[in-house]
Amino acid sequence: MKKTIITLLLICLSIYLYVNAKNPTNKPPNNKITVKSNQIKCGDSIGSHNGITAYYNDGFNSCGSGRHMSSDGYSYGFKWQCVEYIRRYYKDYYKHEMSRWGNASDYFRNNLAHGAINTERNLIQYKNGHTEKPKEGDILVFQNIAPPYGHVRLVTKVNGSVINVIEQNTGTSCYSTLGLSKNGNNWLISDECTGFLRKEE
Repeated sequence: MKKTIITLLLICLSIYLYVNAKNPTNKPPNNKITVKSNQIKCGDSIGSHNGITAYYNDGFNSCGSGRHMSSDGYSYGFKWQCVEYIRRYYKDYYKHEMSRWGNASDYFRNNLAHGAINTERNLIQYKNGHTEKPKEGDILVFQNIAPPYGHVRLVTKVNGSVINVIEQNTGTSCYSTLGLSKNGNNWLISDECTGFLRKEE
């Protein structure tokens, strides 16, 4: 019993001496301060595609507030939501404007035929898992992410079985990849993508 107590005391003493050697002033380590000073702040730039910047929005918690408006009065959407990036990209890069209403899930109209014009966005709409392959500039719509709001991503590149995308409101990185597979003549995008929209050439 005595031997056990002495052993425990020696272990405790060793831990105490180790901690104090690492932190001799007995002040708590400043790890939190370091993390805070390196944190990305709301509205900070986290990347871009074709010169259109994506901004940090603290994931789905949304740290932005109010609408983001263009110089000519067009509503990009609420800062810095996923829809805001899509609307700003299409307006600033393609000079294409869309109806301002709706969440990301509303960008895909479930009753439209594959390849029909989505008149609310004035874009061609394609269903996932059909004959059309996605390409750069397409808007991918995910109705099953964070329902009923949904999520949208912009295709930046398609390379074999990998789709590169840029997006807002998903954390500190705006870049991610999705899988693309082919079954016969049909193309399937991963992550339960509902479908995609494309500007007519």
